[in-house]
Amino acid sequence: PNPFNDQLNIKYSLDKRGEMELSICDLRGRHLNTLASKSQNAGFHSITMPALGLTSGTYLIVMKHQGRREIGKVVYLK
Repeated sequence: PNPFNDQLNIKYSLDKRGEMELSICDLRGRHLNTLASKSQNAGFHSITMPALGLTSGTYLIVMKHQGRREIGKVVYLK
């Protein structure tokens, strides 16, 4: 759900097997944490991120895969 408070469940799909990286950044684009960095099969996936260490605010979720970058915004409310 967005906004989230205790943890964020991120669902995504990959069209091809390959290396992927999922990270969280602040609104200035500064990297805060890598949530996943691995090779994955094509298909639907999910990852759960605890909100440890975050302050209330808006964050960017960045996924890199097959030379593309997708960005989504999430809001964390304590």
